[in-house]
Amino acid sequence: GVFVMRYRDWKADIRSLCIQEMGEWIMTYSSMFLADTYLKYIGWMLHDQSGEVRVMALMVLERLYKNEAFHNHLDLFTHKFKDRIVEMVMDVDGLTGTHAVRVACLLLDLDILDDENCEQIYQLVFVRPRGVAQA
Repeated sequence: GVFVMRYRDWKADIRSLCIQEMGEWIMTYSSMFLADTYLKYIGWMLHDQSGEVRVMALMVLERLYKNEAFHNHLDLFTHKFKDRIVEMVMDVDGLTGTHAVRVACLLLDLDILDDENCEQIYQLVFVRPRGVAQA
């Protein structure tokens, strides 16, 4: 109950903390929390108005996609949110863009992205800030 109320808090740092903790719950208690019922909150935060919250959601996703045991459980989530992750590589916040590139590269390694998705990412080679291009 508390999480459901606080993940929509008006303060970005509270929302960010909620997503960070959801990531911890998923990593620690995957048999219970690695389900679309909980993953959807991370996906929704990819659309948050705060760059801090979007970065935290991407950091959680990066940890999840790096864990091979989780890949099969992420199929529906990935199908719903992969386009948003690819869009985020061009985010107005450079740090968000950098983390989005990292997650997109993990999706690319898993052969999840199609040619259209890849074209959006390839354009970043010449972009500023350099952190996004180098990611």
